[in-house]
Amino acid sequence: RTSELSITQIADRLHFADTPSFSKFFQRLKGLSPKEYRKGSNYRHSCERL
Repeated sequence: RTSELSITQIADRLHFADTPSFSKFFQRLKGLSPKEYRKGSNYRHSCERL
């Protein structure tokens, strides 16, 4: 769920034409932008540690 790669790097590795195309695909799939997903994921992981 988390990655040290930037969203641009992930889009490139998945062979998307550009970052906005990846973001649009991701948002349709998950209902959140990649950035929003990461923020939520990081929040959940930090809460789980408590």
